[in-house]
Amino acid sequence: YDYTTFYFEQQIDHFGFAENGVYQQRYLVADKYWKQGGPIFFYTGNEGDITLFAENTGFMWDIAPEFNALLVFGEHRYYGESLPFGSESFKDEAHRNYFTAEQALADYAGLIPHIKAQWNASDSHVVAFGGSYGGSSLSLSLSLSPSLLFSFYRHLSLSTSLYCSLSFFLFLALVWSVLYLSFYIPRMFLAC
Repeated sequence: YDYTTFYFEQQIDHFGFAENGVYQQRYLVADKYWKQGGPIFFYTGNEGDITLFAENTGFMWDIAPEFNALLVFGEHRYYGESLPFGSESFKDEAHRNYFTAEQALADYAGLIPHIKAQWNASDSHVVAFGGSYGGSSLSLSLSLSPSLLFSFYRHLSLSTSLYCSLSFFLFLALVWSVLYLSFYIPRMFLAC
């Protein structure tokens, strides 16, 4: 898989005033299939190094050419190279205090406008993908905090913990339906 590694300066604490430091969040971008106006497929990182997920998330890579999508993989704080306090990130409770799903989702919500600006993609829709913990936390947080929907146009949770009763083929049909309705139907009306 061909991608470029970037870093974005994030707040360590998005919700309080006790910690005003910043850290470098790693993210990966694959622009091989990107065409202006195409969507941004954004993968919300899981519990590990983001390169492992980028290289093992075939579904996003498989459908990117059809949608002319920009692929972005955001690394979850406290994993891989995205360590808020460097080698001392796990030192004690004070350092681990910012190791929450809410803080990670706020990281992603801050990263997306940066990506849109860097790629001149202000009109591009963002489709968020996530598997396992990343998908579960995204789905649950969007239901609890609807303001995050301003950052994510659509989201797909590829999480067995949320879709355990669906067969793979039924789930794949659901995913294609969401993507089709999100991108092709609006274009048909714009052409009229």
